[in-house]
Amino acid sequence: MRLVVTGASGFIGHNVLLRAPREWEIVAVAHRTPGLEAFVAAHQLANVRVVRCDLTDEAAVRSMSTATGRATDRRSRSARGPAS
Repeated sequence: MRLVVTGASGFIGHNVLLRAPREWEIVAVAHRTPGLEAFVAAHQLANVRVVRCDLTDEAAVRSMSTATGRATDRRSRSARGPAS
């Protein structure tokens, strides 16, 4: 199973990363990743790959999609939308 988690650096994203089965391949997407790499390392989440991407930038999303490779089986959207 391949899962992409947007908003991975937030509260919900962290909990999705912690609770997903360890045999799943997870791409953790965050625009700003303060401490996300350290969080992944501290919890020994070897199945998680951290990727930076501004989801409001179409070119960045296309580039991320190309860089992460094959299609995903599931997506978890925990990223916050633009501020109003």
